[in-house]
Amino acid sequence: MLSLIFIGGTPPTSSVVGGTWNAHSFFPTGQADVVLTLYDPLTSNAVPTDSDACVEYGSTGLYVWDLSKVTTLPTSYKEYGYVMTDGATSSGGTVVYDPLFIEQYIVHKEMLG
Repeated sequence: MLSLIFIGGTPPTSSVVGGTWNAHSFFPTGQADVVLTLYDPLTSNAVPTDSDACVEYGSTGLYVWDLSKVTTLPTSYKEYGYVMTDGATSSGGTVVYDPLFIEQYIVHKEMLG
């Protein structure tokens, strides 16, 4: 399994924001109703989550949704599709859950300070 560590770059699908692995998209700042639906790409079924609410990171217009909100986290690498919407505009992408990547991120973050 290949896990990539992005230092000073941008991951191509999901990203680490605020120290956690997230789905993300941009909407007008100050939105209170940005929500996410997570999909299993193999079945196209919605994946149960504990919360669909997305949170704005600072006042940047960047809204994030943390993968820890998946009701039952997988035990190994898993890709998901997602659609994030504010009710008027929708945006989609993919987000990857990779326990090995998260572990490496924490180790490298501690080493780099």
